[in-house]
Amino acid sequence: MSYTDDDAFVAWGGGNYDYLAIGPCNFGFVTMADGDNPNFNTGVSGGGNVFGVFGYAGRGDGDAVGPTKNDYTNSAGVMGTSLQVTGVAGTTVGLYPGVYGQCGDAPDLPLHLQAGVLGASQHFPGVYGRSVEDSGVTGQSMTDYGVWGIAENRSGLPVPLPKRRVSLGRPELRRHSIRN
Repeated sequence: MSYTDDDAFVAWGGGNYDYLAIGPCNFGFVTMADGDNPNFNTGVSGGGNVFGVFGYAGRGDGDAVGPTKNDYTNSAGVMGTSLQVTGVAGTTVGLYPGVYGQCGDAPDLPLHLQAGVLGASQHFPGVYGRSVEDSGVTGQSMTDYGVWGIAENRSGLPVPLPKRRVSLGRPELRRHSIRN
């Protein structure tokens, strides 16, 4: 192992990579922190023609490290994938969402919206779910509504819901319900 103490380091590559970390070890690249202060405005900056950052977790299957790509995953600022575990996760205990996604502009978005996932857009759905064989969107709560909607100019949900609890999807597989 070699060690270099300097103010900056530049790697000039040429093949498939400019920097290569060979394990086994706990981390391939580490930024040092001063206690709980990470000392950097941006810990890692990556830019690429296909992916800005690509990460995968868990064992692969041959050359495959995740599901087959589609038009949404062929190119991305951040791509996380896996065959066995969560591809991308975002968590927080603060006043902001764990994961934030935005399509187009999202002006006048209120501050401190708390959610596991927050989607925002001015002209498109903030969150869209699609499935070929199951529910596009499913919600569950132990103490409140499983799915809830509100709109300024229309009803919060596109169809009136019955006053009783109704099961969504196949009840033998899940217990999601909506109350009205």
